[in-house]
Amino acid sequence: MVFSDFQAYVAAYINRPLSSFMILPTSGVSILTQAINDAKRAAQREFDFKQQQARGFISTSAFGADLSLTTVDPTATPPSYVNVMYVISAWRYATIATGPTTYDYIRTQKYNFMVERDLRNIIPARMDALREPNTLPISYKQRVYVRGTTIYLTGIPNPITTGAPVNIWIDVMSWLPDYVNPTDTDFFITLYTDWFVIKVIQQLNFYLKEDQRIQISANIVLDKWNSVLAHQNRMNDGNDCGDNLD
Repeated sequence: MVFSDFQAYVAAYINRPLSSFMILPTSGVSILTQAINDAKRAAQREFDFKQQQARGFISTSAFGADLSLTTVDPTATPPSYVNVMYVISAWRYATIATGPTTYDYIRTQKYNFMVERDLRNIIPARMDALREPNTLPISYKQRVYVRGTTIYLTGIPNPITTGAPVNIWIDVMSWLPDYVNPTDTDFFITLYTDWFVIKVIQQLNFYLKEDQRIQISANIVLDKWNSVLAHQNRMNDGNDCGDNLD
């Protein structure tokens, strides 16, 4: 199933023609499309789907870089960006040439990674001192931390390179893209269609007149959602095997 099929499916479910949904004047998007994408984002805010896991590459330093600069491939031109929800871990990596202009990447060593509030608890000095790497004990060097939407690499050992950006690999949870084109598709509308159509109708009810709203049993919604969670929890996320490769 693709996005255009799913739109028709939702419209048929509530017995309305596709042409009956209002078009938003500025974006040109129909209320139905808006409700579908709203439902998709709401589900991602509620649960971390395995399919949201992604790798990204970003150049950062003690002065930080905004996570919006995270790219899919550090050598690609023009760059393709990862829409980062949050960072899971950070790594040094090696680049391997697979052709004259193509490369692959392997993780080599894991950075100590944490959010800023946790870093403050273990480093008694002012956070500004993190920008003066040679004043820190060796145990404080080479840490990655996040403040809001900015990622920092602290404690670069060589004073000549203090503040110089370093390319790092980050494992992240990413926001999945909205549906835009008729042929767009993903696991929401292929694997979890029975739950997703109900989720969309819940969102769509906010846009419909009271006498047009569809009543949906809370028990049905919960039953379908639990089925989605059961499937997600059975998927191997890399942490279920006996060998820890970190």
